[in-house]
Amino acid sequence: MLPKKRRLKRKAFSETFSEGLFLSTNLFSLRIKKLSRLKNSNFAIVVPVGVTKSKPVRNRLKRQIYSIVQKLQKDGHKLAGASSVIVFLKKDAKNLGFSDLEVGICQIFKKGGLLK
Repeated sequence: MLPKKRRLKRKAFSETFSEGLFLSTNLFSLRIKKLSRLKNSNFAIVVPVGVTKSKPVRNRLKRQIYSIVQKLQKDGHKLAGASSVIVFLKKDAKNLGFSDLEVGICQIFKKGGLLK
């Protein structure tokens, strides 16, 4: 899991949601807002009820995505600049395994300029 200090706060979430750059793939949608006042990026993961109605499955998907983000930070992949990032999962991501989710997250982060 990603530490709480790396998670997006409620006020920053609404700012990022309204003002952030929107990117989309078939598995994820992303909102990114570049920030100069922070040293590190903060993340929020959203798994809508439309993806699956089962709360345990939604929580498992969130934990997996948070784990992928933490792994990217630890493995020396430098996340470019300080940003507020919101990741929205789509229905197609529900049935994927961990490695497929990891590939999808890396692709959309590269598309958004978050990975160097």
